[in-house]
Amino acid sequence: MTVKSLLALAAASSLVLFARPAHADAAETNRINVTAKISWAQATTVDKLPAESDWGYNYHFSYYSKDSSKDASLWGRQSFVVPAEWANDRLRLYFEAITSDMIVFVNGRRVAELPQSRGWVDVTGFAHSGTNQLMFFTSRMYVSMSRTIDTDPLRREGSWKKPDERQMGIDYNHGGGIWLERTSRPFGLDDAWVTTSFRKKEATVHADVLADKDGEAELELVAKTGGQVAFTASGKVALKKGENEVSVTKAWPNPKLWDTDDGNLYDATVTLKYGGKA
Repeated sequence: MTVKSLLALAAASSLVLFARPAHADAAETNRINVTAKISWAQATTVDKLPAESDWGYNYHFSYYSKDSSKDASLWGRQSFVVPAEWANDRLRLYFEAITSDMIVFVNGRRVAELPQSRGWVDVTGFAHSGTNQLMFFTSRMYVSMSRTIDTDPLRREGSWKKPDERQMGIDYNHGGGIWLERTSRPFGLDDAWVTTSFRKKEATVHADVLADKDGEAELELVAKTGGQVAFTASGKVALKKGENEVSVTKAWPNPKLWDTDDGNLYDATVTLKYGGKA
């Protein structure tokens, strides 16, 4: 798995800084926008599905109702497609903006509960290649949710007694949406960033790695400027099953610094290798 990011190294006096936080999003080939038109249905509990005739409210954005007593909880559903070449990868859905508590189902199976306002759901083993059905139960009254008014740190005074007229579901109107993401198995590169020290004359490449099992992999950084390789760093990293944050540090004695007359940028590629393969 490889992650690419434009890394801007800046110099101010004796410092080497990033012009922006250098956390790298996965390449677009590993992230698909699956935002689609949603059908909505009124709900009373997560244990009771609507009749087919009850589905309606077809909007390409979140559902809004002034009848808050009637629509305190809703079901939403849409479809999404997993490419055939992603069938053996780790898959997850990222919800950019959630405007109420939500319980997520994929192909009729309960996957996870998400509190507002955003989050990831691992759907490996729930989604398959081809067309899948996504359903979610949303509630602004804590209906069927594991948390309550007493355990919700973001609760608003009185909202548990009388639901307000907030939107519910996925807030497309404010830039929200749903993304399907994949990472390699058994080890997948989830995020990568670089920190530097001009005084120590070194650079450190950091990575968040998802692992199916304990093991070892190689983390590699290649930084280029002007199309030429300027710096490389690599090393073995030990991984435990689950989420890992790992790093490799290497001396960088003569980085080309940034100033107002010469805004030098480094284009960096971070690669995680396992068994000789990226």
